[in-house]
Amino acid sequence: MQAETFEWKNDQGLRMHGLDWRTPDPQAVFALVHGQGEHSGRYYQLANWFTARRIAVVGFDQQGYGRSEGRRGFAVSYEALLDDIGQFLEQVHARYRGRRLFLYGHSMGGNLCMNFVLKRRFAPLSGLISSSPWIKLPFETPAFREVADRLIRSYTPTLTLPTGLAVHFLTHDPEIIEMYKFDPYVHDKLDARTGLEILNAGNWLHDFQGRFPLPLLLMHGSEDRITDPQASRDFARRVQGPIVFKEWPDMYHELHNEIGCEAVYAFSRQWTNEISELGN
Repeated sequence: MQAETFEWKNDQGLRMHGLDWRTPDPQAVFALVHGQGEHSGRYYQLANWFTARRIAVVGFDQQGYGRSEGRRGFAVSYEALLDDIGQFLEQVHARYRGRRLFLYGHSMGGNLCMNFVLKRRFAPLSGLISSSPWIKLPFETPAFREVADRLIRSYTPTLTLPTGLAVHFLTHDPEIIEMYKFDPYVHDKLDARTGLEILNAGNWLHDFQGRFPLPLLLMHGSEDRITDPQASRDFARRVQGPIVFKEWPDMYHELHNEIGCEAVYAFSRQWTNEISELGN
């Protein structure tokens, strides 16, 4: 299914690119926030599955990613990324007023969406699906964070570096891996300061002790080598509120692109239906 494109200007005057996979008389809508290095167009498989079941999907490319403007992998600040999500939700709400609205964040997008719900809120939201969120990285240590902080703040505040993402650990599906490698809108760049702010925002989530204010479906693959599934397990055990944690055995990072992803979609749809019924 072909997505409808739309645009808006964010607070920095950057042109933001959005995709709207529409469906007749939708029961709900997913507002999608993508992960590091990628873009919203990579979620066409997820979008096609849900739109066939009357759930619209709307995504946008974050500043510095995909078809949106901005230096590749650079953001003015972490707070600016949260501002962009707020503006994006306003765009989606205006398009689907009266429909149940669910935020859906993957990886870095999961980090951003969880922080957004805890720090900003957005009244029309019915819930959040956080897929393989960047709460902690498998290799992150306190010493790593301390050294990175000192180097970035003292010497290289605007340095953009390759992320070194292990592409072969995104999914077990070789076709998806090949498409990722040759996608002209994918990049491996991340501004050092922004990367540190995302690390710190993840660690804030890791230390969070309060109550999550919205229904949360938190999902992670047990074999994820890109973000740490243990951090998601710990969050679900530690934090109060309407949280469902679903671990997918043997799956890698991109649950929505994994072999057997239809089961992930079906579980998400069932959770969405249950939340919608509770809200009636």
